[in-house]
Amino acid sequence: MQNVFDGEELLVLARMDLEKGVVEQGLAKLKQAAALGDCPPAVRLELARVYAQLGLRGKARAQFEAYLQTQPGDIDASFQLGMTRFEDGDTDAALAIWERVLQQSAQYPPALYFRAVAAARRGQGSEARAQLRSALDVIPADNLYFTRSRDLLASMNAAERSGKAEPVALNAADAYRTQH
Repeated sequence: MQNVFDGEELLVLARMDLEKGVVEQGLAKLKQAAALGDCPPAVRLELARVYAQLGLRGKARAQFEAYLQTQPGDIDASFQLGMTRFEDGDTDAALAIWERVLQQSAQYPPALYFRAVAAARRGQGSEARAQLRSALDVIPADNLYFTRSRDLLASMNAAERSGKAEPVALNAADAYRTQH
């Protein structure tokens, strides 16, 4: 039986399902759209984000990479590809991707924040603090990553004063949101 919907229609229907929290139906429609010959690039991006939110980082990575082949200038998708690497423990690959993002947009808040998180996780507390201070100088105060940077810097400073290990908080799910 031939599908009565084209890729663009399936994408819109999938987004409606996802907005309602009906992930299974949304994912099924995205997979169906991706299998069509006229798959809009945005289908791959939505699939990547859904896979990432489900913790299926290998599948997410493959979809981000396919999308970025057609839309190489999308810094949000590039950053999110880096997050899949970071969450899998491939910090070097994540940092390389985020450096390319920052070359395109030097003040991209998520990349500034997670670059500092990566430094902190590597035990480079002074480097992480310097990066967080720099981020706070350029990220707008009403941005999620301004608050995260400020809070992480405060907690690292408090931990240093008390002689405890430096905490590094991470809420990776936010990295796959479309708005920061």
